[in-house]
Formats: sequence, C-alpha cells, structure tokens
Amino acid sequence: MSLKVILYDPEEEIEILLKDIFEVTGHTLYTANSPEEFAEVLNSDANLLLIPFSEKDLWLKSLGKKILIPVFITHSEKEEEKVLNLGFSHINTVRIPFNPLELLGKLGSLNKTSSREFEEIGLINAILKASQEGKSLVLEIKSEEKSCYISTNPITLSCSFEVFKSILSSNYNIVEYKGKIEVVLSFESLEAFFKALFEETREVEIKAEKGDIVKHKEFITIVWKEYDLLFELFPTITLGRSPENVVCIP
Repeated sequence: MSLKVILYDPEEEIEILLKDIFEVTGHTLYTANSPEEFAEVLNSDANLLLIPFSEKDLWLKSLGKKILIPVFITHSEKEEEKVLNLGFSHINTVRIPFNPLELLGKLGSLNKTSSREFEEIGLINAILKASQEGKSLVLEIKSEEKSCYISTNPITLSCSFEVFKSILSSNYNIVEYKGKIEVVLSFESLEAFFKALFEETREVEIKAEKGDIVKHKEFITIVWKEYDLLFELFPTITLGRSPENVVCIP
C-alpha cells in the first residue's frame, strides 16, 4: 500500500533526504515550506504528516480541515519524551539524525493499521484513526491506580482531564469497552481535544540583564522561587502584583 505523506519542512532540510527514496519506493511526498503552502497541500489525498515537533501548533490548527496522523521530527531525547507523554506511540516520533528506511517503516505501520489495532498503534493513533474512518470506538485506559473510559466521534471522557493526562504519562493498558460510559467531559471537536491535550504551563526564562524583554505570542507564565524577589529584580515589570500572574515553586 503506497504512502501519501505531507512533509512540513520550514528549514528545507528534510525533503532532500526523503524525495528520492519516496520516488523509488512508489510513495508520494507532498512538501510544504511555509504555512501558506501547508494550507494548500491539505487539499491533497495524504493521510499522514511529517512535521517538526516545534511546529505542532500548525498540525493542531489543521485538524478542523483535515485529519492527519503525525510523525513528529524531534531534536533531543527530552523533546521525544514530550511526544510520548502526550500519549503518542514511538512510531509517532523520529529523532534527527534518522534512517529514512526506519521512518518509512513507521509511516507504513501507521498507514496500514486500523483503529481496532489500538494495542499496536496506541491510544492517540486509535483516536485519530477512528476519526479518519468515521467510526465510534470506546476504550478503557487503566494504570495501576487510575482508569478512564474514552469514546470517539465525539470524544468524551468518563474522568477529569487531569486524571486522563496523568494516565497517559504512566504505564497503562488499553482494552475495548462495549458498554455505555458515564460522561464527565466532552469535546466539541477533535481539534478542541488535542488543543487541550497539548496545553501546558509555559516556563519563561528571565535573565536579569539590562534591555532583556521576554515575550510570548499570547501570554507569559513566570516560574520563580520567590514572588516578591521577582519585583525586586524587575521593578518596572507590568504584570500586576497578583498571585494569579505567577507560578511559584516551593
């Protein structure tokens, strides 16, 4: 079965490694180097996406238009661990430098399996596969101390999102469930579910150097040991002196 993959390559470094091997093996690679080009290739018949983990927001935004199963390109073990802690499988990540044949193997596994093969592809891939297939699937995920039921189309949970994420970051088992679940949390769309899954506290390094300005696209979360010390070091900071602006570390 031939692969149809979108590659988002803003640095234009990956396509040169993959173009020839895709052509020789009869697979199709659609390449985009900018958000505008990415929006265009979403109209293709691809069902898989190869994208740097640092560009994950682009994938999240695309879910409202096209459901693509991602393989994230990572640059470190720490970045790879972040992908796994979100509930993705090892087949959803490839670390630079990588073997193109190994990558093709991972893409092939994602391409040929169905949502029912959740034990092989993992929970998150099963959710994405079920959405691609338009099928409803109810699964139970269970760690040593906690369990939660999740259903697809639409996505609903029988537990709080905090419990769900804590199970994902642990060793857990997956089994299919045939009964009805008591809904605790539901999501209006696949995009809303994954945006919530990827949401995390942003740690911002603040350097006590003249002229340093720390910015974020939408907000700033400051992690500091002593709340008052922050304002002693930065007397002109304009965040407002209220505890909700600061995440304190004991």
